[in-house]
Amino acid sequence: MSMSCLFFAASLLAGLGSSAGEVDLDKPIYQFTMNTIEEQSLPLLTYKGKVLMVVNVASYCGLTPQYESLQAIHEKFKDRGLIVLGFPANQFNNQEPGSNEEIKEFCTQKYGVSFPMFSKIVVKGEGIHPLYQWLIGKTDSLLERSPMPPRSSRSSSNSWGRDDQYFCIRGSTWVAQPLMPSDRLRTRLKPRRTK
Repeated sequence: MSMSCLFFAASLLAGLGSSAGEVDLDKPIYQFTMNTIEEQSLPLLTYKGKVLMVVNVASYCGLTPQYESLQAIHEKFKDRGLIVLGFPANQFNNQEPGSNEEIKEFCTQKYGVSFPMFSKIVVKGEGIHPLYQWLIGKTDSLLERSPMPPRSSRSSSNSWGRDDQYFCIRGSTWVAQPLMPSDRLRTRLKPRRTK
């Protein structure tokens, strides 16, 4: 059985009003096909067996400098099976107003981003993308098992391991800290290569 894990870090919990609607929460994340920032269709099935860190991002937000941390995670762990997936979103005070081309240029020139970036999507409220409906649906079912108060933060992170088994959740307190996978998440990665 292949190991897969999902680490979700997104600024959504403050506006969770939408339900998962038609999204099948019983199917894995691989049910989705997304558009890359270059507008190319990419099935998330491409990443099956990898640890996925799904992050909604914005170019003009107080957390924008975390592109550096996300890139550091990408560089440090990509050969061990962790894939950072960036999803630009404009639902938080118009903090990502640019086109996909402008977003790509900003991320690559200012922060040297080389991890996969996807087309701008709606991550909360009316018109929410099915991927984020799925993520929120998974999050909602896990918050009661979390040590953090439900819906009390701007950001959350969830991890799924083998067979979508939940093993970790964090609140917004982690966003000001350097972003690095927890020890428990690191155990899901491939061993380091020795030279």
